[in-house]
Parts: sequence; structure tokens; C-alpha cells
Amino acid sequence: MRLEDLPTNEDWGRSSWEEVFPGANGGDYSGTYPVGPGGTEVEDVTPERITEVLHFWAESPEGFGSQDFFAVARLTDGQYAVSEAYADTTGWGCQADAWWKVGPTYESVIAELSESNRARLDESRRR
Repeated sequence: MRLEDLPTNEDWGRSSWEEVFPGANGGDYSGTYPVGPGGTEVEDVTPERITEVLHFWAESPEGFGSQDFFAVARLTDGQYAVSEAYADTTGWGCQADAWWKVGPTYESVIAELSESNRARLDESRRR
């Protein structure tokens, strides 16, 4: 998938997507890891490794500056990946973080979401 083909909304644009992949200008990307406890880094998730974004959510909680995000994707090798990221009102490159976890099944990566993001995902699937 190309970067410009990834989903966006009014709070999350292409420049925000750039921050959750390796090589981000602000250096907020902290790595790609296997699902489960511990483990060393695995091959980075990049736009080119994504075949489909299955779920996407992003918002600016106070309506300016800060961003909260999660995405669930299917990868070219058949695995699944999940990402969570945030930036406070100072923006990317300050108080921010972004990571990916990769696993063999959809269920294995969903289990890696924070409780609040799992609740958001559950709500979106009920619609």
C-alpha cells in the first residue's frame, strides 16, 4: 500500500501516518515487536508491507494539537499488525510515541491494544 492510500480523517493526515513508520522526522517511532511478552524487534511495518487497513481510529481529544491513534492491518506475508500512537499538544517529536506489534492472527494483535482502544474497536464493530 502506498502512504497516500492509507485512511485519514480530520484529525489524522498523511503527515501523521509518516510518524508511525521508521524514519519519522520527529523520531517518535519506537519499533516493531512480536505479539506477547518480551521479544526482540522484528521487521519494521512500512506502508509497503500493508495490504489492507482493517480498522483505523484517530482523534484530537481537545480539538487541537494532540493526537491519539490506533490501526489494525493485514500484511503482505499474511500476518497482522497493530499500532498505537499519540502526540501531546506540543506535537510529534516531543511528548509522543508510536509502535507496531506483529502476530500470526487477527486475535493475537487485537489483544495488544490498550483497554480503551479495544473498547473503541468493539464499539465500531457493533455499528
